[in-house]
Amino acid sequence: MALVWGYFALRMDSDPESCIASTKDDYFYSEGDKTTIDVGATWRYIEEIVFYGYVGTILLATLSYQASVEFSLLLVFIGQIAQLVCAYYAFWAYYIRSQHSGRFCAGDSINTVKGSDNLLASQGLFFLINLWLFYITAFFFLFSCVVVIIVAATK
Repeated sequence: MALVWGYFALRMDSDPESCIASTKDDYFYSEGDKTTIDVGATWRYIEEIVFYGYVGTILLATLSYQASVEFSLLLVFIGQIAQLVCAYYAFWAYYIRSQHSGRFCAGDSINTVKGSDNLLASQGLFFLINLWLFYITAFFFLFSCVVVIIVAATK
């Protein structure tokens, strides 16, 4: 997963750096104000934090194999905190993706628009697929919990 976040964090995609859109209408803006958000810059910021958080977690896990037991536990704990930070920022990206400006910059509500090269289509698709995978995983987790509870209650 870190590689996919790194693909966007290291700017290997062709999406523009900036997509300033209003929270109310379907227009691109060149400058931000109180009713606009720079979705592209926000997503890049989030992608960098999550990517480097994953890289840091991988490094901490690797170092924990070489360390003493006490220090290893500390490294694993720090890695878990980094994972929580990554999850928070990922949900923040999903939240922005679900807002009007995020959907607009991802190209969800656009048939043909002048300046459509400002769209963040690959990033928007990435966040949408991740969000659906999260929903599917959460559904099966909750479903299996319910099944376990029902089976345990019938015994």
